[in-house]
Amino acid sequence: MTDSSLTGSNRAHSSDPQARQAAPAGAGFAVVEMFTSQGCSSCPPAEEVLSEIERDARERRQRVFALGFHVDYWDDLGWPDRFADAAYTARQQAYARAFGSGHLYTPQMVVNGTVEFVGSDRRRA
Repeated sequence: MTDSSLTGSNRAHSSDPQARQAAPAGAGFAVVEMFTSQGCSSCPPAEEVLSEIERDARERRQRVFALGFHVDYWDDLGWPDRFADAAYTARQQAYARAFGSGHLYTPQMVVNGTVEFVGSDRRRA
């Protein structure tokens, strides 16, 4: 993806530094992003899927970077999310444009910036 809003730092689920060091030089890695909100009733199961992915990767000493982004568009529906940030919504919007979908939803999981699906879908994750 070339959209400049998809770069930069953000709040991430912490990964075990030893797991990252254990991977052989030149080994690949995966970036798994979850777009979520405290106002989303289907998000807690998706966040558990993300946690399981991270835990499994750590146990297998695989380099997986699990990132959680709380979007702010749910705030307009009366449930302000104290972790939400407009920058995270902008990041998700950039993905929507890149994927050609044009719509936003939570929970959304994006893997390596190339595939997206409902974040609670354990089989796809």
